[in-house]
Amino acid sequence: MAVPSLMADFLDQTPATESKRCERAFLIGVQTTKMAPGEGQELLTELEELVENLRIAVVQPTLVNLRVPTPATLLGSGKTQELIDQAKAAGADLIVIDESLSPAQQRNWEKLSGLAVIDREEVILDIFADRAHTRE
Repeated sequence: MAVPSLMADFLDQTPATESKRCERAFLIGVQTTKMAPGEGQELLTELEELVENLRIAVVQPTLVNLRVPTPATLLGSGKTQELIDQAKAAGADLIVIDESLSPAQQRNWEKLSGLAVIDREEVILDIFADRAHTRE
């Protein structure tokens, strides 16, 4: 399957039979040291509902602990590869990370995984875009 050429192209109005539309998401929740215990899991559950609102099936949600963010991918290289392997094994064509990613981090994830990668903010923006109806 081809990776969408632009980060926001994962959700479009093309029929599901076309390979461009992502249909199965692997979710990565993040529990940081600054969060209250259990907050990461609550946010991951909420993210799952948001992704399902985009008519994308969640194949597997997973929660990771993050002590120190890394500049390249947010998570360490070993954990990043482990999660990519899990996403591919689960049959995902989209990875959604429940933490803000810089454009460089997002590109790095996409390059390493060969899958579309977005963060929570992009999910929310796409929900608004999907539901926006104006005369224009």
